[in-house]
Amino acid sequence: MGRILCNLHTHSTYCDGANTPEETVIYAIENGCESLGFSGHAPSGVDGDYGFITPENIVAYSNEIKRLKKIYGDKIEIYLGIEQDYFSPDIDVEYEYIIGSVHYVKKNGNFVPMDISYSDEAGLLNLFAVDSAKVYSAQGHFDGFTVGGTAPGIENDGKGPEIKLYLNTKSFVNGDKVNSTPCLLVELFDENGINTVGTGVGHDIVAIVDNDPA
Repeated sequence: MGRILCNLHTHSTYCDGANTPEETVIYAIENGCESLGFSGHAPSGVDGDYGFITPENIVAYSNEIKRLKKIYGDKIEIYLGIEQDYFSPDIDVEYEYIIGSVHYVKKNGNFVPMDISYSDEAGLLNLFAVDSAKVYSAQGHFDGFTVGGTAPGIENDGKGPEIKLYLNTKSFVNGDKVNSTPCLLVELFDENGINTVGTGVGHDIVAIVDNDPA
């Protein structure tokens, strides 16, 4: 039996994907994919609209996938699906398949992302510092805090972190020449913090250069 290339868990710019549905379809065809299923994140009843299809766009999402089926149906099988979270509200749209998922659990009245573990035990911070002249260094640790609880009053602003990119040095500016194997430097900032656990699907921090994930 020959190899069959297919993917039924595909996101797009309608939720947290990087490409439009049509860009994804074209890429799949060019790479020999025989079937492609779109399963955008259904609107969330928990985390606002960040990373999820908004209720206002859910019909537009459905119509776009149906449009692509008509245009490219002779080259690839395209399926209209949805990734329905446990806490997602019911939507009056017919899908060809549904992926069930749980992105949150409810604890003490709060919704907690699945990739955050509230152990209610002591945590550990390892600290390292160096002076501006890079002559003296210091190190230590701190364990006087508990991993648990949820801070009140934090609102989802719907924006990603501030990102600054450099090659080899922070003095780099766009258009500068570099060596053949430059070091990528990244500065990230978000006043509400950044999830770096990386244990949840789509929560990894990944650099993609020339369509090659690093």
